[in-house]
Amino acid sequence: GVDLRRLFLKATQENVEIPLQYIPFIIGEILKALDFAHHKISLVHRDISPQNILLSLEGEVKVAYFGIAKGHHRSHETTQAQVKVKYAYMSPEQARGERVDARTDIYAVGILLYELLERKRLFDGVNDFATLEQVRESRLPNDCLQQWPGALRAIVLKALQRKSDDRYQSAGEFLKDLL
Repeated sequence: GVDLRRLFLKATQENVEIPLQYIPFIIGEILKALDFAHHKISLVHRDISPQNILLSLEGEVKVAYFGIAKGHHRSHETTQAQVKVKYAYMSPEQARGERVDARTDIYAVGILLYELLERKRLFDGVNDFATLEQVRESRLPNDCLQQWPGALRAIVLKALQRKSDDRYQSAGEFLKDLL
């Protein structure tokens, strides 16, 4: 198969749209995996990014690389030196070095959904520092998602709320609205 990053880059380079019916399917499968990780094994991935989403040729979607995941069995403290995730897919609280929970993964999935719909990166600074600042501010483009139906736009915007209390509180809740 291929990872979501490769698919996104290839589609962008060749100016090919990923068919709309596949986008909710891919995002839904990611949310199912995260709902299981968050509730059944108390694990927060903390590195949801296109490189870590694997798509098989048979239509399976896998969330990979739990290398920096945190469970209840691990410390909740992270030093700046330990921040290894791709900056553009961090939640604002993660970018500020604050405590994270499952809602950090929800934010990252919101970014993935935005990018698949809009066919462009959400946070893409000129360097890592600039990207990190964009994530901390969590400002969305003024014209974002204008061509999409109101219900779909509302789902993406809820997943991308700057304050974690204003976001979906679980992957299952996000999935329910998406379906």
